[in-house]
Amino acid sequence: MTRILYASTHFNQPAGGVRMIFHHVRELRRLGFDAVVVATGGDAAPGWFTADVPILSLKPHLEVHSDDILVLPEVGGGTLADVRHTRCRKVVFCQNHFRIFSGLRDLASWADCGVDYALFCSRTVAEAVGRCFTFRDSAVIRCGIDRSLFRPDADKRARIAFMPRKRPEDVRLIRRIFERQWPQYASRPWLGLDGRSEQEVAAEFGRAGVFLSLSQREGLGLPPLEAMACGCLVAGFTGHGGRDYATADNGFWVEEDDVFAAADAVGQALHTLLTEPRRTAALRAAGLATVDHYSFDGMREDLQAFWSRMLA
Repeated sequence: MTRILYASTHFNQPAGGVRMIFHHVRELRRLGFDAVVVATGGDAAPGWFTADVPILSLKPHLEVHSDDILVLPEVGGGTLADVRHTRCRKVVFCQNHFRIFSGLRDLASWADCGVDYALFCSRTVAEAVGRCFTFRDSAVIRCGIDRSLFRPDADKRARIAFMPRKRPEDVRLIRRIFERQWPQYASRPWLGLDGRSEQEVAAEFGRAGVFLSLSQREGLGLPPLEAMACGCLVAGFTGHGGRDYATADNGFWVEEDDVFAAADAVGQALHTLLTEPRRTAALRAAGLATVDHYSFDGMREDLQAFWSRMLA
């Protein structure tokens, strides 16, 4: 049977893209495909989320057969160099269009190293990459949100959760502006969730009332969707990739880098949560409806369609 080998990096720190690679492999195996994760830095499983799929190590040497299919991340320059001359079909799995050139390094095109196929995590990524490259076949594979893990907690609190990794300076500025614009809520707690495990993030999202989206240069942006799944009111930036799902019905969205508008959006979300139960319920319902599109059933459907074509 043809093996589908998904290369992955950055196991040691939380990253949504790594989780999606593992989710692809898990769902493909459930569909009957022989899919595995190929780790570029050893075969140890990540410790920050449950990884229940086989893992092989690329180094010191992984024997790749001509009928195997390699799936390469758009950021994997070192991995690409290792397999550039490997004779098999190759697919790029691009989860961030802002980094599509970082894996190529000195190459002009993905075709130069035998990559003729592409997978994308969102329409935004697919459309952006399509401006620069063409492939023999490609597909958008919906991301999956684990609704058994990301769900509202009975102990919901009027506090603001955020993930500061992409905008550490901005979040400090946003909070100071918020305290001036909405002084009546200045004492409400803020909770940063940097470097936490998937389970810890899900638990805190479940208890939080508002999520400040600090998305920046994203291919999709999973944290706002996971916060919606947990019943948070979402306020802040789409990060570009979040345009796939951001609407006036499911969040308080603002223009990129407008920190003053972001601070006000947090205040509006918190004020709505505390004073407008009907609007809060409508926003939460719209958020859950948005997340429904990002199910593992949808991911399997998209994977089945693409990989059935590849292996026909």
